Amino acid sequence: MKVLFLGFLKLKFDSNKYISFKNYIEFKEKVDNIFEVNNIELEKIPQKPTLDDSYAFYDFILEYQSEKYYEFMSIMEEFKLNDQVHFRLEFKFTNKEMEQAPLLSMATHYDFYATNIKFPSEFGTKYDKVFVCPKCGSIIYKQISELYWNTAQMKKKLFLEIPADFYSGSHAIIITERLANIFKEQGFTGYSLEPVIHVGKKDKEIKCFQMIINHTMPPFSEKMPYIIDEDDCLFCSKKGRIKFPPYYDEASLNYYEDFNLSYEVSWGKKSRQSLLLVSQRVKRLFDTLKIKPVYEPVVIVKEE
Repeated sequence: MKVLFLGFLKLKFDSNKYISFKNYIEFKEKVDNIFEVNNIELEKIPQKPTLDDSYAFYDFILEYQSEKYYEFMSIMEEFKLNDQVHFRLEFKFTNKEMEQAPLLSMATHYDFYATNIKFPSEFGTKYDKVFVCPKCGSIIYKQISELYWNTAQMKKKLFLEIPADFYSGSHAIIITERLANIFKEQGFTGYSLEPVIHVGKKDKEIKCFQMIINHTMPPFSEKMPYIIDEDDCLFCSKKGRIKFPPYYDEASLNYYEDFNLSYEVSWGKKSRQSLLLVSQRVKRLFDTLKIKPVYEPVVIVKEE
């Protein structure tokens, strides 16, 4: 696994920080030189700012925790810019890692969250709203009724994942009758199905089921790396949000189903949901059906 640090740095002219606009431009040229001298890959070198457009943006890539990464972050600290560096991590896996992992974290939010999808709560689905942290205000919703939804929103999709939302309700996976039958034929395990109650024009109804994942994996390995951001709440989660692929001790993978949930939860904008972990059998079927989520293989921590 190769971990890339996709960084973003914004320099903005601020009269309280710089003696003059000329001083700001001189500082920007020093920053340009940092990237050039250290041979750090930039999407492009920002153009020279003007008083009317006094911003400079740097998009750059480093290998996370490499020697160059530590050197660069040290320079950012020296220039008092470390607080202005924002980032996300990108993980690159070999074909062998992808093919040999017993489980894969399946992220559907890239392509499966269709635009303008209305949440089930808008059609009468009932939830209990439970506040789980008094400090950060994060919540979970517990569905307490059948799932009511306009199934015409599936359109041509076989599989749709509706994310947890702070205002609207809990995470839900909806599949068509066709996919449900294929799952049954394949003998997939770790889930159950409940009918979705269609709300809308009868001639637009698509027979669908809510997919409920019944198996939860053991906790992640203690050796799983974490990065704590300033917006992570350490009152309710000692290790912050999940930013790395799941790390599991070898013994934790002695038993799993085709569909699984992580014991841990990830969250955004104060709503929470577990990671969805699937077997290689599920991936092979989805590849055949041209269902294309993003996969990350779990990392196995070998016993010492």
